Amino acid sequence: MFFKRIQHKRYDYQPRYYDPEKEDKHKLRKRINFQRGKYTRRKKNSRMLFYILIILGIVYLLFYTGIF
Repeated sequence: MFFKRIQHKRYDYQPRYYDPEKEDKHKLRKRINFQRGKYTRRKKNSRMLFYILIILGIVYLLFYTGIF
């Protein structure tokens, strides 16, 4: 034969540090972080409400003092 026959590349990969318990903990942490997303959303909404109240307070003071 003049040409080599093309074959797919083969490799034998084995993970060195696979720990099933650690994998389960990682999955649990991901699930817990997903549930924490709801909490952070509430926190962002409360910040937004806080900023709106500050702006309304400033506008009220400006009207009260007669600047506007």
